[in-house]
Amino acid sequence: MAVERQEKQVRVREPLPNSDRILLNLLLTNPEAREQILPQMYDLPAVKTSPARRIYEALFALAASGAPINFSQLHGRLEDEDREVLSESLFREASSRRWETVWPVWIRCATPI
Repeated sequence: MAVERQEKQVRVREPLPNSDRILLNLLLTNPEAREQILPQMYDLPAVKTSPARRIYEALFALAASGAPINFSQLHGRLEDEDREVLSESLFREASSRRWETVWPVWIRCATPI
């Protein structure tokens, strides 16, 4: 009698880069920063190639819908894998950096040369 063995593929998920993690935290927790930064992000090539692109797309859709922008609203619009990425990224470490310093750094890090 042959025993079939099912191998479970383990997918290693890398954490988001610090720049994405800090920016997402900022966009979800600081309405003033979100108001100034989010409109600038829609057409950035860096957003389209970011490992967090699906999270950003859901955030853009949330903003366009007029619904409140918060963690639970964004979390509810994501697929399971992106929910895990968002949760892990935001809860991994709290960020106390000011958005005025994070945004220019994110642009430099995320813009292809």
